[in-house]
Amino acid sequence: MIYLIKTVNYQSYFWQADVKEKDGKVVLWRRWGRVGSWGQKIEKEYPGRKQAQDKLRKLEEEKINKGYEDAQSIFMDLADSPFSPWVDQEYLERRMKEIRRG
Repeated sequence: MIYLIKTVNYQSYFWQADVKEKDGKVVLWRRWGRVGSWGQKIEKEYPGRKQAQDKLRKLEEEKINKGYEDAQSIFMDLADSPFSPWVDQEYLERRMKEIRRG
């Protein structure tokens, strides 16, 4: 699963994608929107796993070129930030809840 985040003017946006098998078919699904919302979702069938994974890599590269970053790296940066420990912990807990909610 790929989970990317982009922040613009204090608003955070997510982009999530993965290749899965659904009812015996290979599906590339994507979900995107503002962090804290359910966002939008789209699923597209592919003839094989390789084609779906190739498309996924291409889409991920496009998002990274638009300024999206891997969510895990963002959290690692926060862990090294100069904020006091209680602020970091509170912020990380809130962000993790938002990500889990989607």
